[in-house]
Amino acid sequence: MSARLLPYPWLSLALWLVWLLLDGSLAVGQVLLGAALALFIPLASRSMYVHGRMHVRRFGLALLVAMRVAVDISLSCWKVCRIILGPEEARRRSGFITIELSIRSVYGMTVLASIVNSTPGTVWTELSADNRILLVHLLDLDEEQAFRRMFHERYEKPLMEIFE
Repeated sequence: MSARLLPYPWLSLALWLVWLLLDGSLAVGQVLLGAALALFIPLASRSMYVHGRMHVRRFGLALLVAMRVAVDISLSCWKVCRIILGPEEARRRSGFITIELSIRSVYGMTVLASIVNSTPGTVWTELSADNRILLVHLLDLDEEQAFRRMFHERYEKPLMEIFE
C-alpha cells in the first residue's frame, strides 16, 4: 500500500491488535471494524504529526524499558499504599524536586512524561520553557539525589538511546 493510504503502518498494526485484544473476539465484524479504525485513525490524525515520523533506533531496548516501567509501576503501587495506609510521618515526606534533562527528542520526552505520570507517587508538574528543567512532585521524597540518579539511569538515558 502506498504511504498516502497507510502513512504509519506500525501504528495501524498496533491499533488493530489493541482493538482485537480489548474486544476479546475474532468475530469477522470486529476484525473488519478494527481494521477500518486502524486505517482511518492514522489518516485522520496525520496533521498532528508536526515533528515528523518517530524513529525507534533500538527496539529491544524499548521492550526492556516497557517491562521495567511495568515492574516499577507495580512496585510503586505497593509503596504508595504503604504510605497512605501507614503512619502519618510517611505522608510528610512529599515534595517537589527539579531534574535537569538531557533528552531532546520530542517523542522521547513524551514517553518520559507518560512514564512519570503513570507511576503512582510521581507527577510531572512543569517543564521549563527551554525543555531542560523538569519539576516533579514525589509522594515519597526520601533521597532526592538517589531519585535523580535512578530517573536518569532507568528512564532518560535508555529513551535517548531509543529515540535520538
